[in-house]
Amino acid sequence: MVSNIALTISSLAAIISVIIAIISSVKNNKSAKKANELQEESNRIQAGQRFLGWNDIERYVRGILHKMNDDGFVPTCIFATSIGSSIVASMIAKRLVNEPDTSIPIFSGMLIGRKKEDEEIITYEGFDVSELAKRGFLLIPKDLPIRNSDQILIVRDHSGSGICFDILIKYFGNKNVKKNNIRTACIAYNAETRYIVPDYSCFETDKIWFPWGKNL
Repeated sequence: MVSNIALTISSLAAIISVIIAIISSVKNNKSAKKANELQEESNRIQAGQRFLGWNDIERYVRGILHKMNDDGFVPTCIFATSIGSSIVASMIAKRLVNEPDTSIPIFSGMLIGRKKEDEEIITYEGFDVSELAKRGFLLIPKDLPIRNSDQILIVRDHSGSGICFDILIKYFGNKNVKKNNIRTACIAYNAETRYIVPDYSCFETDKIWFPWGKNL
């Protein structure tokens, strides 16, 4: 009987030792992974790049909303220029709505890269196409349900030259939307922008990584 008890205790001790070893191994792997992530982020920062996590995005969106509130601007619709910009736009829209069963419409364009500088503008059915200098094209859905009384917020995740903002301000102006009813917003922008400095932004940089991809 005593021998069986001793054997059981010994087996339990062995099992506990294995469990402790597994837990320790998992902790070490997590620590190593975290250390690698921190090193990668450090390398990007040293290379002049800034990496943003989702908590950063949340914080910067709140910053944009605070500036909009100070300005007294409440959009009736939002236009995003790309997939990444649509994420920022949806986060802004969600936090602007206080009443249930209400929403702010979000319209989205599309950025098409250019393979060659002399590449001709391609016609896309259902879209108006605007040329973005040497970089590519901005596609804007035709027949947007925009009223001349609308207050429009144009959103980008990062603005480089500001040409997208410039094109869209003129585009909506041609739809008889008053310039005073149009605002621009982005999380970050290039300080050397040649066209439009955004109305609402959080910081200046020309190299940035978002959770959904990089913008260099």
